[in-house]
Amino acid sequence: MRIDVEPNIALAHAIVRRPGAYAVLIGSGVSRAAKIPTGWEVTLELAGELAVAQEGAAPDDISDWYIKKFGKEPSYSDIVETLAPTRAEQRRLLSRFFEPASDEARHRGERSPTEAHQAIARLVAKGFVRVILTTNFDRLLEDALSAEGIHPSVVKSIDDIKGMEPLGQAQCVIIKIHGDYQDTRIRNSEQDLIKYEREWDTLLDKVIDEYGMIVCGWSGQSDAALCDAFRRAPNRRYSTVWSAMSDPQDEAKEIIACRYAETVLGPDANGFFTDLESKVDALNAMRRPSALTVSAAEAEIKSYLSEPDRNAIRLHDTIVGQAKKVRDALPSIWEDTKQPTGDILRATSAKTEATLEILCTMLVHGAYHGVGSNIRPWLEAIRLASSTVRSTHWNIYEPDRYPAVLIAYSIGVPSIASENFDLLKAMVELQVTDEIDRPKPMLAHAHPWGWANSDFAKELQGDGARRKTPNSDHLFATLLPIFERIVPDEKYWETIFDKWEVLFALLQMDHFIQNESWMNPHIGRFGWRSWYKDFAEAPSVSAPLVTQETYAPLQSGMFGGSQERFETARDRFYEVMQRASSTILF
Repeated sequence: MRIDVEPNIALAHAIVRRPGAYAVLIGSGVSRAAKIPTGWEVTLELAGELAVAQEGAAPDDISDWYIKKFGKEPSYSDIVETLAPTRAEQRRLLSRFFEPASDEARHRGERSPTEAHQAIARLVAKGFVRVILTTNFDRLLEDALSAEGIHPSVVKSIDDIKGMEPLGQAQCVIIKIHGDYQDTRIRNSEQDLIKYEREWDTLLDKVIDEYGMIVCGWSGQSDAALCDAFRRAPNRRYSTVWSAMSDPQDEAKEIIACRYAETVLGPDANGFFTDLESKVDALNAMRRPSALTVSAAEAEIKSYLSEPDRNAIRLHDTIVGQAKKVRDALPSIWEDTKQPTGDILRATSAKTEATLEILCTMLVHGAYHGVGSNIRPWLEAIRLASSTVRSTHWNIYEPDRYPAVLIAYSIGVPSIASENFDLLKAMVELQVTDEIDRPKPMLAHAHPWGWANSDFAKELQGDGARRKTPNSDHLFATLLPIFERIVPDEKYWETIFDKWEVLFALLQMDHFIQNESWMNPHIGRFGWRSWYKDFAEAPSVSAPLVTQETYAPLQSGMFGGSQERFETARDRFYEVMQRASSTILF
C-alpha cells in the first residue's frame, strides 16, 4: 500500500538525489509579502496619474477611461514611454513600485527579498536549484542571489534567449517570462499573455520537458500562453509540486491534473520554501559523503588503473578495503526498522546510497576504463558488499538487497558504455549469499523488485502511482551523479542505462528458464517509454538486437555462448512484455 507522506518530504528527497533537476516557477504571490504590486496594478496607477494630468481628477474606472481616450486597453509600455521617455526617467518613475523607498522601508522588508527569495537563493548557492522561472517584474531574486555571491544569467527578452548559455552549464538562470520592470517590453495586458513568441515557447517547452517543477505564488489566471506550455509538455520525467495557500482554481486545477502534480496547501511562500530548504539541508547532511572524498576515490582508482599490473596490490587493498567498510557499516543502517515508517524507509535508502557511493564510484570507473587482467579483487569486493547479512522479509522493502542492486548497475551500465564485458559476465554469474544464507547468482539476487516493491519505490520518486517503473526511475536518478564524469549528456546516460536494463532482463530471463524459476525478469524504464510494445522498437535499445548473431554480450560468452538460449530468452521476454501491456493501464 502507498505510504502517506507530505509532498515536501518526497520533493526534498528528489532534490537531494538529483541536484539541479528541479526548476522553480514563482508568481506574484511570492513577492506579495514585500509589497510589490503586479504589473497590471502598476499600469492602472500610472494610467490614473495620466488621467489626473489630463482631466484634473481620477476617473472611477481608469481602464474604461483609458480605452475611451486612446482606443485601446492600458499598456504598461505605452504609458511608461509617454511619462518617462528616457531610461533614466523610467527608472526614477518605476523605482517607487519595485525598490525600497528608504532604509527604514528596507528594514521593514518592503520591496526587499522575502524569506522565500532568500531560501531559493540559498538552494541555488548549495547547487540544488539552477533554473528559476518567474512571471514577476521585480528584481528581488537577483538581490537575494547577489547576497549569496551568485550572479545569475537573466533572460527577459528574445534577445537574451538568442545569446543565453545552455541551461545545464549555467550556475543559475532566471527566466523572466513576462519581462523586467526596467524594460518596457514587458507582458502585461491580457492580449500579451494569450500567445508568446516562438522563441519563448521553445525555451519554456525545453524547461518544462526536462525539469521537475516547483510552482509557488502563480495561479495560472489570465496567462493562457504559460498554461498552454504546461499542457503541451509531453514528458513526466520528474514530478511537479504546486504550493498554494488555498485550493487551486480553474486553470491551475487543470494544469495540476494534467501534470499529475502534488499540491501543498496552507503555507505561504515564505513557509513553503523555508520548510523545503530545511528538509533538503537535513537530508543532504545525512546522506552524502564529502565530494572531496568521492573525487579522491575516483582519482585514486584511475591512477591504479593506468598501470593495473604494477598497482595490483594497491588496487586490491583499496577496492576490497572499501567493500569491507561497506559490509561493516550496513547492519547499523538497518537497526530498529522492523516496523518501518515511510520516513525511516526513505532515510534507510539514503544512508545505504551514501554508504555505497565511494565503492560504486570505484566500480563505475573500473568497469568503464578496464580493470586489467586480474578481476579477482573486483569480484571479491562485489561479493563482500552484495551478500545479505541478515534476513528482513519486509513485505514492502528488503534493504539488505539494495546494495546488490546498486552494485549491479554500477558494473552493468559502464560495461555497456565501454563494451567491456569480461567483468560484467563474471559479476552476473558471481555467487553471493541471499537472505537465508544460501548461494545465489548475482543477477537473481540483484533483482530490483526484490529490493523494494512498486508501492514503496513510487514514494521514493515522489509522484505517487503514476510511475510504471519506479524502481528503475529511482536508480536512474540516484546513479547519474556518479556517472557524470563519463557521460556527455543525459540522453547518452538514458541510452546506456536502457541497454543495460535490456541485457539485465534477458540474462535474468535466461537464468530463470535454465533453473525453471517462476520469477519474471525486471522491466525497466525502456518498457515504460516504449509503452510495453516490442522492446526492439525502442530506438535506444534496438541497435544491438537487430543482428542477433553479433550481439556482443552473446559473443562474450553470456547466455552460455548459445544462440539458441539467447533467442529463447528473447522470445520469452517478449511474452512477458506483452502480458504486462495487457494488465497495466496507462
